Amino acid sequence: MLFTYIAILLIAFSLLWIGIWFWFFRIDDVKLKKLSEIGKQAFDAGHFKKAKAVFAKIMKKDKSLELKYKMGVSMLELNELKQARSCFEAILGVNPNHVMSILKLGEVEKRDRNFAKALEYFTFALKKDPKNITNYINVAEIYYLNQEYQKAIEVYEKASEIDPDCPEVILGLLSCKTELCNLDSE
Repeated sequence: MLFTYIAILLIAFSLLWIGIWFWFFRIDDVKLKKLSEIGKQAFDAGHFKKAKAVFAKIMKKDKSLELKYKMGVSMLELNELKQARSCFEAILGVNPNHVMSILKLGEVEKRDRNFAKALEYFTFALKKDPKNITNYINVAEIYYLNQEYQKAIEVYEKASEIDPDCPEVILGLLSCKTELCNLDSE
């Protein structure tokens, strides 16, 4: 009889413990979902410092590539180039064809004034997605920054085949041709 009471108490205690355990983690998942929404809102609104802080909390439980990408973008926007580079490189370690991370690594290198490395990333992205005009613009901008105006013009002209009315392409072509004229007049 005593054994039956002890067994019932153990079962009741075990069920109570399991219920508490599930309740605790359910609350944790609710908090995680709420934090994700706050982080997304901050990110979408351009509040990258807040987004970064929220993403750092979430990343303790959620190791998704999407979250790591948003963390990298936040760091890039805050000009934390070393940390941003680390995020994007980690993504490429898992998915070497993640074009958006390749583009962002190009942006990191461009801001860090490592134009040769930026050109590698942007050229790779262009090969992966040759119909994306932004990829052409990125490559042309690096040529422009390297004062390789003729190469930049050639890339901008290819971009204009995709969208002849694109303001960035028109302005880029104009800037390159102006620089070439300035060089000729010297």
